[in-house]
Amino acid sequence: MAAAASTKGQTKQGIVVSNKMTNTVVVVVNRYKLDPKYRKRYLVTKKYYADTAGKNYEVGEEVILKESRPLSKLKRWVVLESLGKGRGKQADFIESEAVEEVLA
Repeated sequence: MAAAASTKGQTKQGIVVSNKMTNTVVVVVNRYKLDPKYRKRYLVTKKYYADTAGKNYEVGEEVILKESRPLSKLKRWVVLESLGKGRGKQADFIESEAVEEVLA
C-alpha cells in the first residue's frame, strides 16, 4: 500500500485485541498523561482500527501503526510491522480483558 511507504504522519505502538474483521485489526495503544494541577500521571487507553493489507495478526501481538488517509469510516491507520507477541504485564492484562469480553 502506498500510504504505508510515506514518511509523513505519526506512528504508534500497541497490542492487537481483535482480528475478527477482514483486513482490519483493533489495536489498543496506552499512554500516560500528566494532570496539570496535581502533577500525577494517569493511564489513557485508546483503540485504533488499522488496515492489515491482507496479512494475519494474532490477538496479543505487538504492532507498529502508521497514520494514513481515511480508508473507511473508522480506519485511518495501517499496520507497518509486527514486533512479535506482546511482552510484560500490559500484554497479559489486555489478553485477559479481551477473553473476558468474548466470554461475556
